[in-house]
Amino acid sequence: MNLNIVPNWLRIILLILSVASFLPQLQRIWCTKQFTGLSLSYVLCNLMSATEQFTLLFFLLVNQTEYTDVIQKTTGDWINLAQLAAVWMLWLLLFFLGLYYPSNQHSRERKVFASIMYIVLLLVSIVPVIADAIDYYLVSAGEDAAYRNFGLDIFGGYHYGYIHPVMTLVGIYAWFPQNHELRSRTQLHSLSQTGLAAQAVIFALVAISWTMRTNLYDSDLPDLPFWATIPEWFIYVWWAAVDNMIFACIQTGLYFKIRRHEQFSTDHETQPLLAESASESEE
Repeated sequence: MNLNIVPNWLRIILLILSVASFLPQLQRIWCTKQFTGLSLSYVLCNLMSATEQFTLLFFLLVNQTEYTDVIQKTTGDWINLAQLAAVWMLWLLLFFLGLYYPSNQHSRERKVFASIMYIVLLLVSIVPVIADAIDYYLVSAGEDAAYRNFGLDIFGGYHYGYIHPVMTLVGIYAWFPQNHELRSRTQLHSLSQTGLAAQAVIFALVAISWTMRTNLYDSDLPDLPFWATIPEWFIYVWWAAVDNMIFACIQTGLYFKIRRHEQFSTDHETQPLLAESASESEE
């Protein structure tokens, strides 16, 4: 069953668009020199989700050397990894900006706590896979010892079975702190409405593309019915498609919430003017 039908040129376009969707938000922060209007918890939640997505695909493509018949390493797979890496690094940049720039909602203690939480995630996600890759490809020169495979099985089992489902919930939770931030503000300040709209559309397309850009089996197994491939599809594809769609839905919800808030503010500003005009006409 081959679901790798998205051409590489389209993957590259989606990668470029994904990077571009962050630019309005980065520009807004750079111009305002503050982080007010953006919830640090919202950024942290999305950063943690992006970190886990990058970790899983890096693990499959670089660390997982035992089951080469599951996912074939093609140029498209490395573009997929570049997609996740770019999004992860951009969220990391936003997180650093949140730690650096002032906001009356983010105390120093809160920033320290957020930093500690992310460091803990790094120690159980990216750090182990990077360390294993360095050891396997540079130090051990490709010697695939039994203890390494055992460690990889434990790592994969914990991430697929426990850590990643939690990170999916964390991605959903990102809505709540940012929604609270919007409710407590009368102005957007550092939050880019253009960035929200762009990410809502682009990451919805990215999510759809993830269902069609990964090899599940090689060409030696062409006659398997679709139902037989569902478990592998669930393991190797669902997390990218679902997580990106969740993010797109959250950005969509935040965008329309801002639009409703602006409309509500406009109506309230207009009503006193209309009342004043009516009283003047009566006089």
